Amino acid sequence: MELKGKKILVTGSEGFIGSHLTERLVELGANVTALVQYNSFNSWGWIDTFDKNVKDSINVVTGDVREYDG
Repeated sequence: MELKGKKILVTGSEGFIGSHLTERLVELGANVTALVQYNSFNSWGWIDTFDKNVKDSINVVTGDVREYDG
């Protein structure tokens, strides 16, 4: 499957597995939107450890998939 240029949403991207998936999708040329759960530390979890070039290519959205009315 060709992922270059595809729009992909990754939920749980601040966690260990989701962050590795997010990073790999960026390497494959996908347009990644990363949904991270809000926390009071204003942290993106494991995404914070990414190289600046990788972080800059991700559209990070803070939210919660369990909140359907927001």
